[in-house]
Amino acid sequence: MTYALVVGGIIQSTRNTPPPAARRLDTGAWVTPLDGIWTEALAAACGWLPVAVVARTADTATHTSDYAVTLVGGVPTDTWTVRAKTQAELDATTSTTNGAAYWPRPPLPSPTTRHSWRSHPPPTHRRSPKSKRSPDR
Repeated sequence: MTYALVVGGIIQSTRNTPPPAARRLDTGAWVTPLDGIWTEALAAACGWLPVAVVARTADTATHTSDYAVTLVGGVPTDTWTVRAKTQAELDATTSTTNGAAYWPRPPLPSPTTRHSWRSHPPPTHRRSPKSKRSPDR
């Protein structure tokens, strides 16, 4: 979850979690939550409000969205502004698409088929049996 620090109706910063310690907006006292775990009420007392999540619209071939957190009715909210892609973004998409024609590449043959330890196939003819020597020789 994302939190936004809202002071005087202006978003000061955003974080994934409130900081380890923060100053209460009503009393000015520093607060360090027990075990580092913030409750929603304690975080809100220090100005850290959860950001309402809004789904991003899907990119098209010519348009993309920029992200920002804005106050909508006093609630920090994800905001996606659709805009035309820049020439650099279009070029990057084209180079990625062109590279897809070469990937995935076909697999290489296995090393055992490319570099066989045998240079010739085994013989298919039978060898004649060795003649037996007579014991008297």
